[in-house]
Amino acid sequence: MDAIYATNPTPFDEGFAVFKGTEPPTLFVLLVPIAASEATLIAEKGWDWFESALESQNPDIWDLNRTERVKA
Repeated sequence: MDAIYATNPTPFDEGFAVFKGTEPPTLFVLLVPIAASEATLIAEKGWDWFESALESQNPDIWDLNRTERVKA
């Protein structure tokens, strides 16, 4: 993995995403390791495309040694 994708922590309950005990509130983000090829596709197609591709292709984002990559 060569880069990091930061997104809202959607796999978790909504209450986990924001800690309102600070000013301003603290937003927790999910850091997803991505390959250089995925980073190139994000640069070409944009973050919205990547998020849609993650949902449709469903790679195992937690596996740091994963061989499947998000594809165009």
